[in-house]
Amino acid sequence: MYGHLVPRKILIGGKLFIDGLESVNSTQIDIFNSYLTRIHDSAKHKKEIQLNDSSALNFCPKIITTDGINLDTHEKLTDWMNNLYQDDTGEIISYNNLVPISQLKFDTKPFIDEKQPGVANFKEKLTLENWAQNSKYVRLVREFQLLKGLIIDQNFKLKTCGENAIDLINLPKVDSNDSNDKFHLEIVKPKSILEEILIDNNIFPTENNEDISSFPFLKVLADNLSYEDKAYFLVKCERYNITLNRNNINPSEKFKEDIDKALGDMKPLISLQKVFDKYGHFIPLNILLGKSLKNIIENLSNISEKIDLALPVFESLKLHLEAYNIKVLLTQKGDVIEENGLSEWIQNTKHDLEVIELNNIIPLYNILEVEQTRRIDTILNKQDKSRIIMTGTVDLKDSDITKQIIVSVKPSLDNKNYEAFGSIVSKNNSKLDDIFVTFGSYENNEFSATIETSKNTNISIEECYIIWMIIGNPSELSVFCPNNREVQVDYFKESITLQRNDSSYSIKTSRQLSQGSEISINCFKPINVKLTGWSKNGIQLNISDPNINSNYTQTDSDNINIDIAVCVSNSNHENSKVNINGNKYSMGCILTENNFLESMSNIQKYINNKYPTKKEREKERRLIINKKNLEGHFDLSDFINLEKIDCSENQITSLDISKNKLLTDINCSNNKLTSLDLRNCLNIKSVTANCNQLNELKLLDLNNEKLEYLNLLDNSFSQNLNCFGHLVNLKELLIGNIDGDRIQQGKYNQFYGSLEPLESLIKLESLSIGNSDIDSGLEFLSDSIKNFRCLADRRPEAKVKIIYEQLEVYTLGPIDASQALQDQITQIEKELSLDTQFIELIEEENNLNTEKENLIENNIQIKEEIKRLKQKVEKLSDELEEKEIAYQQTKQQLEEKMELLNSLTIEQYMKKEGLGKEIDVLKDELEKKKNIIEQLEMQLKKINSELKIKEDESKTLESKLHREIFLEDKYR
Repeated sequence: MYGHLVPRKILIGGKLFIDGLESVNSTQIDIFNSYLTRIHDSAKHKKEIQLNDSSALNFCPKIITTDGINLDTHEKLTDWMNNLYQDDTGEIISYNNLVPISQLKFDTKPFIDEKQPGVANFKEKLTLENWAQNSKYVRLVREFQLLKGLIIDQNFKLKTCGENAIDLINLPKVDSNDSNDKFHLEIVKPKSILEEILIDNNIFPTENNEDISSFPFLKVLADNLSYEDKAYFLVKCERYNITLNRNNINPSEKFKEDIDKALGDMKPLISLQKVFDKYGHFIPLNILLGKSLKNIIENLSNISEKIDLALPVFESLKLHLEAYNIKVLLTQKGDVIEENGLSEWIQNTKHDLEVIELNNIIPLYNILEVEQTRRIDTILNKQDKSRIIMTGTVDLKDSDITKQIIVSVKPSLDNKNYEAFGSIVSKNNSKLDDIFVTFGSYENNEFSATIETSKNTNISIEECYIIWMIIGNPSELSVFCPNNREVQVDYFKESITLQRNDSSYSIKTSRQLSQGSEISINCFKPINVKLTGWSKNGIQLNISDPNINSNYTQTDSDNINIDIAVCVSNSNHENSKVNINGNKYSMGCILTENNFLESMSNIQKYINNKYPTKKEREKERRLIINKKNLEGHFDLSDFINLEKIDCSENQITSLDISKNKLLTDINCSNNKLTSLDLRNCLNIKSVTANCNQLNELKLLDLNNEKLEYLNLLDNSFSQNLNCFGHLVNLKELLIGNIDGDRIQQGKYNQFYGSLEPLESLIKLESLSIGNSDIDSGLEFLSDSIKNFRCLADRRPEAKVKIIYEQLEVYTLGPIDASQALQDQITQIEKELSLDTQFIELIEEENNLNTEKENLIENNIQIKEEIKRLKQKVEKLSDELEEKEIAYQQTKQQLEEKMELLNSLTIEQYMKKEGLGKEIDVLKDELEKKKNIIEQLEMQLKKINSELKIKEDESKTLESKLHREIFLEDKYR
């Protein structure tokens, strides 16, 4: 029958073909389904069923039998159904489980599951109920245009776009409330103008909705609107809840084609905007259908609420209308519904469905394929990175190089905020060192190129051409050539003052460099600039060449400032090459091992020697390297687990702690730092950075809830106190000046203005603003302040003396001052106590003596003990180093106390001598502690000597043992 296939199952019955369902709506589908089901049940069960409405055929699709008979009346359809169940004859509906005849005796899987006679493209089999339901859902999708994207137009109205943006892989999930009248009341309070616009368009704020203001290509400009304090009173009847599964949505083929065309355009942002204006800016994944009414009420609270309306709905709704004094409600079309019309409206909610709520809103571009989305993200350039906007060449064959060459920019840019880079190449694409080009005079549609040649060059310029590229932000310039969108670039400008007899200049780069990166340079004056070397954080340039035909001689350029633009491209050499008309070019100088400057600061050498491997650096939690005479840039990037660092009293010029997120305590005082960046130190609690040259401190903009101690004494700041206002848990803030020598040299903090920014620092206990220009705001300081230093004794012109004079009447009496000083001395003595450490040292020495007696008896045990002793010695060394730091801190505190003592008023002069004696006693105690530390160092040295002796004895013993074993084996 079907070639060599045999069906294992045959289905016999009747079959009808139904056509034209696309022309009816969802309500008509429901009526037709009910009508067809009743006729079928009447014939099957041989019961007469009264049909109240046989008008379904008036709008019903065409029904045709397999014989081609059109059942276009109620009688014809009824007779066909009755004959189907009364006659013994029937027709074959389908053949199922077809297998080849050759495989019939085997238990084989069907070769074909089903074959229907007369049906060429059979897709699936459904029950009558499922068929009607699917037809209804398909109709809902079409009727409410769910395959199309949405936009909010310039009048802030929601519009459905004209083109289908999506294809459905499967039908959406539809939850129906047809059998259950479900009414509820919502009072919604918008929080912004944008939310107000969205609610007006049935888009309500929910947890599932993304921030629609961040959607690309969406242009909702509500800046010119004023926000009104109001709430929406909404009455809703939900009939259908349609949910689109993200995995069942694909972009339509036409949508993808239009996106590809836009991505290939020279002005992709404008082209993409047109595409999304055509297809939509966003789509909802959840759509509620039903009926709704609304009105605007005076907001009584800031809380939105949802209330289910009890039956009877009219009476329940009436109570709420009276409670809010609402006389009328409005339909979505703007029709007025008064109280006497509410009952009729409630009864008719099953007809003329409308969209009453859109939820789970996603940007339309999110449904695109991954590659298209990635390419759009590159164009959107959300990080505002510089990119290669366009490239080109200029043939110099017919050019007059004695004049500026005008380079046309097509298409034109939106502004002049860009930079041009390039070079001169020969016909065989070789870059020429004796001929160079500079760019300038930037306009929207052109820029200029100036060419300079060496006196000794033999190259014919007519055989060369200029290669150029424009660097800028594509979102600002609108133009973005497709050829080089994947090349990563970064550029910055630097001003350099040329010096007599100095041709070498260093420039710090905006990011770290690595081998394979490419550097392009443009100088805004016709002076030859060459790259001579590079390091991790900068480049070395030569900006002096006597062979250049220029008006700028060595003498002329003594006081000349030149601006230089530097472009840094990708570290992958092949990816950094620029595509110009299909050819790949290197625009600048490639960074290689040969031009790498191997000069390394002695601090980095010290670190590399002490921690030779990255693993060792990552393991370190504490780093104490104070007083090591270290200088230069200090990069701590590899110390990712560092919690505490003390690099004070060195000559460090810059500090990179951007990777030290676990850092809690840093002491970088007494160095040459000019800037300190703590933005990535999320756990920092204590910062000691006094006695530097700091003029910039970078902190997190958000509230820093961990920083408690900040010492910026004796630096070079010149600003108000706004930067400290978010340090809400700060307990000690030292920003004044106490070093008279530095003040005489003009190196001191010049904080100025009011103390008002410190109003939020409610935990602040100690504040030092001495010899600064802060002159007001005492009333804003917290009551938590216990120690406030505001002297003007080192800078008579300091404005802080205004505050000092205001507080002078509140100066402590001599008894209170003496007691406070004594309390602090007692505390310091406790902190300097070394009794515990000394006892541990004696115990260690006893252990060493014990091990010495057992050395001969057990060589293995000696080795283990030596290892243990080494660990103890290392720990003791660290503890000793900490005590030295504590000693220096105590010394500094004593100096501050002496300063306080010197500031006492004349009335307290008689007590000054007594306080001086107490300080002398304290100095004696400090001297004793210093002696203890020195004794501790001597004992530690002695222990190390004894340890060395024991190691030598162990080696001797091993040698003797080996010799005895050898002799024993020899004479055995």
